Amino acid sequence: RQMCIRDSFYIIPTTKITGGVAVCCEHLNRLQNLGFKTLFVSYDNKTDLSWFPNQKVPIIPLKKAKKIIKNFDIGVATGWITAYELALMDIKRKVYFVQSDERRFYPEGSFLRKRVEETYKMNFEFLTEARWIKDWLKKEFKKDAFYVPNGINTEVFYPDKPLIPKKKNTIRVLVEGAADLPFKGVKESFQLLKEIKKEIKNLEVVYINSSGKPDKNWQYDYYFEKVPMNKMRNIYFSCNFLLKLSKVEGFSGPPLEMIACGGIPI
Repeated sequence: RQMCIRDSFYIIPTTKITGGVAVCCEHLNRLQNLGFKTLFVSYDNKTDLSWFPNQKVPIIPLKKAKKIIKNFDIGVATGWITAYELALMDIKRKVYFVQSDERRFYPEGSFLRKRVEETYKMNFEFLTEARWIKDWLKKEFKKDAFYVPNGINTEVFYPDKPLIPKKKNTIRVLVEGAADLPFKGVKESFQLLKEIKKEIKNLEVVYINSSGKPDKNWQYDYYFEKVPMNKMRNIYFSCNFLLKLSKVEGFSGPPLEMIACGGIPI
């Protein structure tokens, strides 16, 4: 089954640095380069996506979108909260780009978990980036999703000059993930590294945080936060390993990025 792409807009839940939004940026920038008309509509009503390399797709706040979206054939929701907005829009084709089972972000029986589940029952066409999501949507909600696998942009991720000069006889491990999102497994990563350091003395830890405040008990040698994508390769290339212990992912991007930059993901 093919999905015919025409002029399309994506509603994104946030303009902050996130892997899910980066995938949306890849989709629309590539479509725009192919000659299609594309647009971002931001649920947070902000318009800065400058953290994504070569971002050229126009972006407008949701509160100003009503008239402009009438010029588009396809509207795409990209997170559960944006699905409710798309449902209310007057647009020919409505597509739901599902990048995870977002129910897992909330406790069992909670109101928000139920709100998320309702979006998977909506009368949309479905799009996803992971085979397990395609299978799950079919099995649980009888939805046929079009599969567009994630790739790696080798114009952005490749071995480059290390941001932290490399040292002889030193093993450097990178931890990446938001400090305020427990399902990213950052806490567990630092607990594990604390034990490993007892055995491996020549170990250095680098932490990249996208949001929240790190726990005072987390031990790291270098710290970065809210790093633009085009600077990430220099940090990846500074490290030997990426330790990524996320509990909830649709398709995790950093492991691919680490490989492209010459490192090993765990």
